[in-house]
Amino acid sequence: MTLTISHGGHVCVHGPALVKHEALSRIQAFSLIVRPELCSKKMENPEYTLAMLNNLYGDNALKVPFRLDRTDRPGRPYSVISYGTIQDQGKSRLVVLKTYRQINGTTVQKVAQRTYREVKILVALHDPPGLCPNINRFYGVLFPDPAQIREAIVGIPSIVVDFVKYDSLEYTEGKDFGLRLSIQLGNGLLYMHSLGLVHGDLKPDNFRVTEDGVVKIIDLGLGRYETNEHTGLTTLILPCYRFTAPELIIPNMDAVSMFVTKATDVYAFSMTALQVLDGREYQKSIPFNQHWVPFAVRRAIVNQEWPQAQHYTGVTPEAWGVISACWTTDPSVRPRIDTILKQLSGIALSL
Repeated sequence: MTLTISHGGHVCVHGPALVKHEALSRIQAFSLIVRPELCSKKMENPEYTLAMLNNLYGDNALKVPFRLDRTDRPGRPYSVISYGTIQDQGKSRLVVLKTYRQINGTTVQKVAQRTYREVKILVALHDPPGLCPNINRFYGVLFPDPAQIREAIVGIPSIVVDFVKYDSLEYTEGKDFGLRLSIQLGNGLLYMHSLGLVHGDLKPDNFRVTEDGVVKIIDLGLGRYETNEHTGLTTLILPCYRFTAPELIIPNMDAVSMFVTKATDVYAFSMTALQVLDGREYQKSIPFNQHWVPFAVRRAIVNQEWPQAQHYTGVTPEAWGVISACWTTDPSVRPRIDTILKQLSGIALSL
């Protein structure tokens, strides 16, 4: 069964044979992702790699009708976010359609690789589906019509996930349940780490909260399987130093390493939890709230000038002790997320 978006904004369900457009899209996606110099040894066989691509996008094609409602621009820096509706088990559900795009010199191949990597991570997190309530639900992929989403690139699918109503800070600001939300966030991260996955970009912008108060981790564009092999890759994607582990900061460059690990996730979690636990207005609760420009934050991290408890009056001493234990330039001595989660849960039980 094959699905494409019609010009009216709906996904059309076709028969068992692949339509020419979608077959072409998969071949184009393959050619965009795979170059011999970028392949690992086990992926050097083009037929094997093309089969993997067909399986990934074919097996995870959106299997229900979809209606496109609107697209936000600019959305996020390297993607546009569209909103729509699907019919799931007879009910209408609001969903988000994430479409990676070219911007600031990004190549088409890089867009294809980012999409492919995020879909792989989402599939791994949903096999089987529903094991962790704190990972946002993934519905599948579809190849959008560039006439409707002008940033779409033929051959590269968009990613369909649940719409989650509340921005994390919108939900937590001025409220006293930051500990409960931090525990849920830690639970989602623990699930990822149990599968050998790292998020790579954990921060308040990358989790949302449902109307029922359930945390949902989103935006897995920098996620990957943890490896001991240093990639050597760097990024100039607006590094948010407030949540960047010190070992990722590259000396004398306004850039960060992409060698993300479980330890860098733990550091990012601790700074995210600091902001959520403090729960005051944004300017007061952000990590390194004594500094406003990115370079000053970067310098504070390099000099190990960590946040001070007196500047975060919303965080209890017990919770402060847990998260501040993560603030070290030596990732080998940072606690694991399961240890942190156990400690935070113990604080919650004692209240």
